[in-house]
Amino acid sequence: MEIRGIMLDISRDKVPKYETLTTLIEQLSLLKYNLLQLYVEGFSFGYPSIKSLWEAKETPITPEEIEKLDKYCKEHFIELVPNQNSLGHMQAWLDTETYSYLAECPDGYELLPLQKVKTTLDPTNGESIELVKKMMNDMLPHFTSNKFNANLDDPFELGHCNSSSLAEEIGVGQIYLDFVLKVYELTKNEGKEFWMWADIIGKHPELLDQLPKDITL
Repeated sequence: MEIRGIMLDISRDKVPKYETLTTLIEQLSLLKYNLLQLYVEGFSFGYPSIKSLWEAKETPITPEEIEKLDKYCKEHFIELVPNQNSLGHMQAWLDTETYSYLAECPDGYELLPLQKVKTTLDPTNGESIELVKKMMNDMLPHFTSNKFNANLDDPFELGHCNSSSLAEEIGVGQIYLDFVLKVYELTKNEGKEFWMWADIIGKHPELLDQLPKDITL
């Protein structure tokens, strides 16, 4: 297999220490893995331009640690690929006063009985893609990989609140694809290959022809 990779979720439990990650890299190298992604949602990466949102509250992996990990991976024949969710799984951001207005459902959406969630950016608000751009600008310069995984999975609330009228007009799938293409353009502008999950596109196979052929699903 050309790509033998692993994605480690560092965002929904303890953020591993640098020493823990170097030990993992050594083990993965022995097992002949050649690609590692650290899954980021929320503030498990220390975004330098919005320190006020996580400083003294979170213990993220810092940009300096990423650069050291990137070098350590290279020494062990592993590519460290930047990974950042960019549409769904944005609860940590949308729970802040700074970015709560960018939620698709500002008052929450009842995904399960008695459980309201606010996890998805409003794709109809132009400031949503600007936030993703800010996140990418903070993260990508610290990686030497030519790839970027924007994830873009599980936008559960999409089409149910702020974008509901547009969803009736063009469909939820098209709203999703239009936002994907905006993130894709940002990624190409950074000279990166674009990776994403296929869960939503898989539900809308009629949209596959609109996807650029150099996207990895």
